[in-house]
Amino acid sequence: MPFTLVTEPERPLTLQDARDAAERHAIIEVLSATYGNINRAAEQLGVSRPSLYRYLRKLGIRPAKVVPDYRPWAASWEERRKHPPVCPACGRVFVHASSLARHRQARHGLHGGAA
Repeated sequence: MPFTLVTEPERPLTLQDARDAAERHAIIEVLSATYGNINRAAEQLGVSRPSLYRYLRKLGIRPAKVVPDYRPWAASWEERRKHPPVCPACGRVFVHASSLARHRQARHGLHGGAA
């Protein structure tokens, strides 16, 4: 197997540059994973919500630019639309899980939860 020289990626010049790059990377990853939900992102990063807003401002990160479809609830609504809650006893489809729980209790005498 021939030997190939792998060049290292460009490295930050100072320790502060390295910290900023690491913070930027972590914040962008968490924002993407939480679909731009600032509260959940701050919780996962272990900082307060105001602190996360300060980091965003300091690093020049805008959630609308980081998350392709910046609508925090869009993913959950799409998921609910694809897989709505269904009553296992009668097959009735509901918009909200709480409506399903009330239906199951009233009509079938079951408490909300798994069948």
